Amino acid sequence: MSFSIPVRCTCGARFGDDLRYCPECGRSRNYVQRELEQLAAVSGEPIEELERQDRAGTLTLGLPLDIRTRRLQRVVAELSRRNYEIVSQTDSSVQMHRRKQFSWLIALILLIVTAGVGLLFYLLYLIAVTGDLIYLTVDERGTVAATGKVAFGLLDLVRELNETT
Repeated sequence: MSFSIPVRCTCGARFGDDLRYCPECGRSRNYVQRELEQLAAVSGEPIEELERQDRAGTLTLGLPLDIRTRRLQRVVAELSRRNYEIVSQTDSSVQMHRRKQFSWLIALILLIVTAGVGLLFYLLYLIAVTGDLIYLTVDERGTVAATGKVAFGLLDLVRELNETT
């Protein structure tokens, strides 16, 4: 499942985060300019030519694997700080899992209100529920995408990390 989050350009136009250039003024988004500069440094082609190809949709050169892997690892490091664990990993993808957290407050309330029966069901629920399972991929341009059972706010985090890389 993919979501498009509205972005506001400096000219005031709003457009989806899946677009790399503002449809009103044609200005590139911040991360696009950084990607093109990195690509120009690696490939030796002039940045103007790369931008022309990118606008036309014919840009075939991608970022080197080590740069893409670093971008992916940056997102993985942030998610690891948020209690996600790596299930499997390749150079361009990572599958991560986060277990449901036990809440003492919910357990105490269920213990008091239901005389312990609700607490038993709560424990069975925690055992049965798998938690959040996400799959991160990085494309040739170095953009990290999150799919799967994505927690609230995670798409914003991934988008923010994409733009600051």
